[in-house]
Amino acid sequence: MAGFLQFKLLKQYTVIFSMKAWGTKDALLEFGNITKEVGRIRFSNFKCGYLYIKITLVIILFFSPAALFAGEVTFSWSEPSFNVDGTPLKDLSGFNIYYGTASRLYDGSIDVGNVSTARVSNLTDGLTYYFALTAYDLSGNESEYSNEVSKFIPGDGDGIPDDGDHSGIAGDNTCTGEGNTVNCDDNCPNAYNPDQTDTDSDGVGDACDNCKVVPNPDQFDSNSDEDDNTSIPGIQHYGNACDPDFDNNGVVSKKDRRKLKRYYGIELPEDKDHLDLDGDTIILDEDINILRKYFRNAPGPGIGD
Repeated sequence: MAGFLQFKLLKQYTVIFSMKAWGTKDALLEFGNITKEVGRIRFSNFKCGYLYIKITLVIILFFSPAALFAGEVTFSWSEPSFNVDGTPLKDLSGFNIYYGTASRLYDGSIDVGNVSTARVSNLTDGLTYYFALTAYDLSGNESEYSNEVSKFIPGDGDGIPDDGDHSGIAGDNTCTGEGNTVNCDDNCPNAYNPDQTDTDSDGVGDACDNCKVVPNPDQFDSNSDEDDNTSIPGIQHYGNACDPDFDNNGVVSKKDRRKLKRYYGIELPEDKDHLDLDGDTIILDEDINILRKYFRNAPGPGIGD
């Protein structure tokens, strides 16, 4: 029976690996409307006892708008429904997920029970992990491995774990202050910062903080795609909390103050959300006070400084 392995990019961060049948055939690599031949791949029946496995694995990596929390992969799959001899499978008991950092050499496993979705956590940043699934019946018979899938776990290589406090949730207890790197989560998961310096103690390290000396844990930046200071070489990114320089000329001036006061106490138009310095969607005294602190000075410092 002919078979193929199809990789299909469904969303920005979702990859589906599916095995349609067993046999040998040229494999197709498909991204959107682009299809490429990637060679011949050999599939075989997966059996042990009387289990016949036909499994689709879906790997989903979860992302956060402010920072990437690596080290976690969620799977889902379709359950097998037939024995090797073609009879209905009535005594399926559960599934095992196997994983490791080398293909087909798995040093970790999780018995997830009789479910069709499960999560593997506490994976090490910067490594590629390989995963496979097996099924087992009420008598303890276990199938051979399913098709193998792999995923690179992003990381910054600074040696600070994204879940350093081992709570099971990356980023819920970030390192703050200066020099605190024990029992806390990496405060810049995608930026190299082994000392974890966080000058403003807002839970976002200086290496990735868009306002290094002004606490803004939400990192609100309404013009994040723009250069916030065109007067010096390079590209700088400043959060609204430290960026009253609305014309991006490198200094907060009377012109910037006039722009802010023009919308005092009224609802901001959508194209003016960069004037909202404190993130409450309306210009009030708090926004004016932020501008006063920077008046005749440069915005920031932030990313790129």
